[in-house]
Amino acid sequence: MDNPFDKNASTCILHKYAKKLVDTTPSLKTVWSNSDLVDLIKSAQTKKFDGENETNIKDIIFNILICNYGTPIVCNPTDRSFYLNSNDNEDRARIPITTFDTDNQDDQRIEGFMSETGLSFFQHLKIDTSNDNEKSSR
Repeated sequence: MDNPFDKNASTCILHKYAKKLVDTTPSLKTVWSNSDLVDLIKSAQTKKFDGENETNIKDIIFNILICNYGTPIVCNPTDRSFYLNSNDNEDRARIPITTFDTDNQDDQRIEGFMSETGLSFFQHLKIDTSNDNEKSSR
């Protein structure tokens, strides 16, 4: 395993594993080297932290969406936003729920959210799992 990086350039590590490494390695609190990053990725792929070894952002986002990671946020089908609190409950943000219908209301919600938060970029990810089902049935 010489090159641990994802072939699609989407290598990603769950925050809790990177934080665990930083907490146990004082020098990483200031500067990371490339070898530190490679070591973390290889560890995630081979040691399977807590039984998890995902290092591809698509797989991590998919696991978040199917509630394998994190805590589900309860929303009603008619909700168009929810509130997300910071860990210390000091800050609270209204997050829009988008449906990507053709009524253009999503555009208004996204633009309002970006204006409120000062964001200048919005990314929409459509995760296609059709190939995943084919792989698992082989």
